[in-house]
Amino acid sequence: MPISPLQLARISNHQRTSTATSTLGSTQKKLLAAQQEISTGRRLNVPSDDAGDAAVAQQLRKTLEKASAYADNLSRASAHLSAVDSTLSEVGDLVREAQQIASANVGSDVPPEQRRGAAEVVKTLCDQLLSV
Repeated sequence: MPISPLQLARISNHQRTSTATSTLGSTQKKLLAAQQEISTGRRLNVPSDDAGDAAVAQQLRKTLEKASAYADNLSRASAHLSAVDSTLSEVGDLVREAQQIASANVGSDVPPEQRRGAAEVVKTLCDQLLSV
């Protein structure tokens, strides 16, 4: 009994060409993606490159924007507090000066002219307080 050869599956030339063309197209897409990644220096150029990583990148971008906004707000608040602190220091100095003048002119041994002069100085200090 002779042994007959196994029948091999027949593949047409059209099928081989179609498979080769498909493989070539897929390889070209991968090559294009690699070239684009190298030229831009970015792995994700559009969200469709990798949807999961694009979502992570978007979330990181939002986190960085929030951190930047917090830093900006802190900087502005610090500048504002510095200005308020400077103003309050100036107000405190003016109030202390007015208090010293008032304390120096208490008593019956201070002549009225000196009190009037001191009152004018205190009035000037009050005007300065209002301007501050």
